[in-house]
Amino acid sequence: MKTKFKRMNKASSRSVHFGFMLVEVLVSVLLFALGIVALVGLQAKMLGTTGEIRGRAEAVNLVNEYVASMWADGRAYGDVESDWETGGSANSSFVSNRVEPLLGSQTNPTMTVVFTNTPAGVARLMSAEVSVTVQWDDRKEASRRHSYSQTSPLVW
Repeated sequence: MKTKFKRMNKASSRSVHFGFMLVEVLVSVLLFALGIVALVGLQAKMLGTTGEIRGRAEAVNLVNEYVASMWADGRAYGDVESDWETGGSANSSFVSNRVEPLLGSQTNPTMTVVFTNTPAGVARLMSAEVSVTVQWDDRKEASRRHSYSQTSPLVW
């Protein structure tokens, strides 16, 4: 049996491959677009994390400033404890003048201060420990609450 082969001319050869390059280009553009979308998502996540880290760094600086202010107070232990403890006049002033402006009043910041290992009697050099905790709400997600605590020695 004799088989007849149809001879392909150049025009029909082109029509078979016509569009193949277009599909390659479209797939390449799709992969490039997915890469760009992934990079944008990563950038957004990094910005959110940067804001959280900024808040934590501000809280660390606030606690260090708070403890330094207690050290620099120079009064007797009982006066320092009553003023700087949670609800004391120095504590309230520090929260309203330093904590709220830095962390933002909309984040509902609180500062809890607890004195431990307090001295039993009056002596020339007295020492105590103070635990300071700063808490604040996340700027974007109010249901998330952040916290930073530090315990420091105080010596008079």
